[in-house]
Amino acid sequence: RDNGASSDYLEEFNGSSEFRFTEGRGFWLLHKGKWNFSATVPSVPLNSGAVQIPLHSGWNIITNPYPFFITWQTVQAANSLSDPLWGFYGSFYSSYAMEPYNGYYFFNGSSLTSLTIPYGNSLGKNISDADRAGIEWKLPIRLESDSLIDASASLGVASTASNGWDKLDVRRPRAVGDLPAVVFVRPEWDDKFSSFATDFKPEFQDVQTWEFQVYVNKGKKGTLTVGELSQLPERFEVYLLDKERGKAQNLRTRSSYEFLSSNDVSQFELVVGSSEAIHERVRNVAPRSFSLSNNYPNPFNPVTTFEYLLPRAVHVSFKMYNLAGEEVAVLRSGYEESGEYVVRWDATGVPSGVYFARLVAGEFTSVKKVLLVK
Repeated sequence: RDNGASSDYLEEFNGSSEFRFTEGRGFWLLHKGKWNFSATVPSVPLNSGAVQIPLHSGWNIITNPYPFFITWQTVQAANSLSDPLWGFYGSFYSSYAMEPYNGYYFFNGSSLTSLTIPYGNSLGKNISDADRAGIEWKLPIRLESDSLIDASASLGVASTASNGWDKLDVRRPRAVGDLPAVVFVRPEWDDKFSSFATDFKPEFQDVQTWEFQVYVNKGKKGTLTVGELSQLPERFEVYLLDKERGKAQNLRTRSSYEFLSSNDVSQFELVVGSSEAIHERVRNVAPRSFSLSNNYPNPFNPVTTFEYLLPRAVHVSFKMYNLAGEEVAVLRSGYEESGEYVVRWDATGVPSGVYFARLVAGEFTSVKKVLLVK
């Protein structure tokens, strides 16, 4: 279960009363294969036509106490809330309703001792985010890695937003395990629960930036896609800056960006604004000098990884040679933009021994010795 604490929040089943299946209480269930549960459950008692779900501060896993859908708008109205409801199906998503028998994450930031779940749905008008909060534009960010997808993050501009925390900036729930994630880390907003799914800022004239972290397991490929770019004013350019690899991509030209993770966490920045202001930031992202790092692992069998930096666009040749000076593999060959590059050599089918990696980038040359052990 999730006890709501900012750290050490996951508690394994211990048979205590906190793990009883009672109305409105949810849990994480980790199980390989199918899981069947059969029991007779009595109807929940109503108090003035509603059920009261006990809450603790921070994150709560809650469930629908009824055998029918309840819209989250109904629950928000009954409790004077604006916080979203988070469902999970391989990744987190903002849910418009509570389905029977499903668990959901809800952040209790209002010190509520219980959550009122009315019996039946209200028929009030659905108000869009833009109508309610003055949102000018909103860009969703989608991350895909190893067939897993996180589409919970978004950023934007709103007339009601501030440069600090505001009600449009919602916290991101925490998952079990290492899943791909895009997170706005803002300890200056909340030093205990600093992971946010959204970051909205006020209108601006020249340039605005959003920093965020991307979680992809080391050695795995990740793809970031920024959507709804047509919402942006035409006078603005929009760039994605990869601070880890020293790369910048014009999202107007291509809205998806692929990378190979060299660390579990990568730092990114999205910049929107005038051409002059953005290009100055792009120049500051590029590496300062050419370099080729030592491969990892070394010795290896059969795959190893190299990283190299290009401070400017040049023609690149990256090849592997044996002790006799014979070429055994071409890893890269062609014109490449400035930035950091991660290259893997799969030596399957190549005999054990000492090999040399030779990088030629313009007038720069570097050679590294590697050891293949099978």
